Amino acid sequence: MVSLVITYATSLVACLVVVPFAPGGSTLVRSLKDLNWATYVVGLSIVGVELAILLAYRAGWRISLASVVANVTTALLLVVIGVVGYREHLAARHGAGLLMCLEGLVLIARP
Repeated sequence: MVSLVITYATSLVACLVVVPFAPGGSTLVRSLKDLNWATYVVGLSIVGVELAILLAYRAGWRISLASVVANVTTALLLVVIGVVGYREHLAARHGAGLLMCLEGLVLIARP
């Protein structure tokens, strides 16, 4: 957890340094007022994904597989959120891609 704290503290400092140079001329206070709930949910999700990857490495997962499993699973969850929460529509080719992702996860998870 300390590793994640330092990682995100470093990111925070870097982002705060860059904010005055961001396009649009918005101030930090104004930008904070314009945030909505999704920003906070994404932040929690990122910490969850990073923590899951760290724990997978500690449990002995291979580096090459843990990140692939985490990224594909995250992408699949985002598709579900997009379809259910935002009423996005998927074409047949999107469905085929999702099936390939699921099949890839099955192949990776097999011993």
